[in-house]
Amino acid sequence: MSFSGFKDETAHQTIQNDGFFPDLSTLTLVEAYRVPPTFAVASLAVQLKLAMAWANRQLSGWKAQQKAEGYATLADVPADALGGESVLAVYYRAAVFNECRALLVQESKVLVRRADAANVATESPETEAAYHEQATKALADLLGICRVRVGLI
Repeated sequence: MSFSGFKDETAHQTIQNDGFFPDLSTLTLVEAYRVPPTFAVASLAVQLKLAMAWANRQLSGWKAQQKAEGYATLADVPADALGGESVLAVYYRAAVFNECRALLVQESKVLVRRADAANVATESPETEAAYHEQATKALADLLGICRVRVGLI
């Protein structure tokens, strides 16, 4: 047991990706993106896989271009580095983890709990939308396209 009252789970999983994009870990998601301990590792793994599938689908055309240019993995694509890591990998991870957080907000809404125990700040539609927006912005950064779009008024 931790001080939070939740069971400590050390059986975090690394989710194998498609060979081009990097594998991602539920432990990194929890530690770097402050995911609360209310989610079981198995649940985190499911949502992380869904978020990876979403990002991979969004980037499928770009990935095909990179492979056609001879780059076997995202790490092979020329890019600046931060802390010894390709910024493209940083953007990819941000996109996936933020999309995963949005999926977790959806999941937390359906957990059975007393109404007064609901945390409006972490379960609101605005919070979910903010995570989706951050994920989309990270993909735009990876693709090198403008983050700002003009909508129909």
